[in-house]
Amino acid sequence: MTTPLEHPFTRLFNRYLREQGLPVTHQRNEVAATVFGSEDHLSVDDIERSLREREERIGKATIYRTLDLLVKSRLVEEHDFGEGFKRYEHRLSRSPIHQHMVCIECGHVEEFESP
Repeated sequence: MTTPLEHPFTRLFNRYLREQGLPVTHQRNEVAATVFGSEDHLSVDDIERSLREREERIGKATIYRTLDLLVKSRLVEEHDFGEGFKRYEHRLSRSPIHQHMVCIECGHVEEFESP
């Protein structure tokens, strides 16, 4: 199993942190690896739940601050699908240019690309 520090996208994030003069921490790596390891649009609660399942105790404030850094690094996008909270997806293993359709009945999000 790949550890968070070994994940190639986490290494990109760590390089960004060092370039900004910010510390590379275990907590930041765990949050980043959770986002990079998912193909879903994750909420903060989804990330917190995933971390808890791996017995990582990382507070919501740390998750929010790390997500802010991931968005600033341009490795992660922040989305507002009208649910009252943000969702996050990494930009690295799929087409970086795609859009989202949100069903107004059930809230399902469908990604699509324009040729």
